[in-house]
Amino acid sequence: MVLAAANKFIGRPFALFIDELEHLATFDRASQLNQGVLWLKRLLELLAPQAAVVCVAGHDSAWEDQPDSLQRYSKFQPLLLVKLTNEEVLALVQTFVGSASTTFGLPEATQVTEIARGNIRRILALCRLLYTNTAGFTNTLSPEDIRKAADTVRVRIPVDEAIATIAAHLEGLGLETRRQATLGPQLAFDLVGYIVGLPLIAVDFKGLAYDTLQSAEVRRFYERIKASRVEAPRLIGAFVLDGELEPGVLALAGLASETGLLALDLSENNLVAKIVGAVASEISARRPSAGSVAASGVQPVAAPQPGAPPTGPAGPAGPPCAGEAARRGAGGPSRAH
Repeated sequence: MVLAAANKFIGRPFALFIDELEHLATFDRASQLNQGVLWLKRLLELLAPQAAVVCVAGHDSAWEDQPDSLQRYSKFQPLLLVKLTNEEVLALVQTFVGSASTTFGLPEATQVTEIARGNIRRILALCRLLYTNTAGFTNTLSPEDIRKAADTVRVRIPVDEAIATIAAHLEGLGLETRRQATLGPQLAFDLVGYIVGLPLIAVDFKGLAYDTLQSAEVRRFYERIKASRVEAPRLIGAFVLDGELEPGVLALAGLASETGLLALDLSENNLVAKIVGAVASEISARRPSAGSVAASGVQPVAAPQPGAPPTGPAGPAGPPCAGEAARRGAGGPSRAH
């Protein structure tokens, strides 16, 4: 405020750019206090008389919980950063190189688009690295080269996109998924996957400002998983940090020997694969042989009706619950005002 007023007094322009608004929205949802949203509203109101230019950008999901905030921006249409197509990625590279590359064609552009999920920021970061590795796209570029380059470009994905992607893969394994589900003694998790009516995995996303808080937060997450295991003894817990996870955080939290507990961060390229792999291993371990199923005479358990709480005894012989369709696709566009 003081800086904006000073610039107005001396006749100099003042601009403020706020990026990744979704982190503020995620914190507000978790705390249920809406302090971040109120702070942003007050900031915009106070800067308006100072002739300041303010640009706020973030994932599309961050704007859905605060439609009244949009009234504090200009009447111009928001800038939507839509996802790029395979053809657009190819045109982007050809425009940058100055001619049609003999090593970067539509197959390579398609692979880059799929890895980056159409996000222009990730696409530019990956293409820049590929350009350097191939001496300006003059050397041979294989699918394995693109995968290896992608592994070195660690870019966080929005929380809502991660939840939607994980949910879709879990449903592919036959699980029913629910967002903001409650387990045990009123313990809420961002995403829970059920099989035969019982919870199999609980996922929580956290955004922490200080690395020193990570081990304490992981410990609290474990205590919630432990309490939920009273009803679901084999429940898998996945703690996902919206930031850079401190190495050895499980050991720092005194949980190095705990099984069924994952600590990951959103920048990991194999984030979804690790969670889905843990679930697939647990399902495989529970699956009995055909002979034991016939001998047990266990009858299939019907999937819970939509909207009803998951009930019913655990049983590996029952059919998988019908997956609830993800409420979103694998992420939406970003929006700037």
